[in-house]
Amino acid sequence: MGSLDGAGHVITDLYILRSVTQSSNYNVGLFGAVSAATVENLGLVDANITGYRYVGGVAGRAVNGSAIRSTYVTGSIVGVTENSGFVGGLVGYTEDSSVQASYATSSVTGQSDTGGLVGGVTGTSTVTGSYATGAVSQTD
Repeated sequence: MGSLDGAGHVITDLYILRSVTQSSNYNVGLFGAVSAATVENLGLVDANITGYRYVGGVAGRAVNGSAIRSTYVTGSIVGVTENSGFVGGLVGYTEDSSVQASYATSSVTGQSDTGGLVGGVTGTSTVTGSYATGAVSQTD
């Protein structure tokens, strides 16, 4: 629970490398996971984020009514090794949460459930007024 209003600030050159295939490398991003939280008015420029599962620029996972609003990510987001999944430029996975007025131009690579903006969207999650333009690569 909680909120972050970035007030238009930008974080540059965020580097996270958590590529070992174990559950401790789930939920990788600026925020690993957010629950019933709001993150808004924030940019990540030239991010370089690598993880195993649930990997995104702003959050690896957004659940329980979380809202990601007016945020953006540029750079590279990667889910490594076999079975990497839920990899997205902005958020890796959303459940019963929302993404609004946000975008990602980052390149995104994963093995399954990989998307330019969000890797997986479930439950009552919504994505509105948002877009992605980066290259997306899903490996076998």
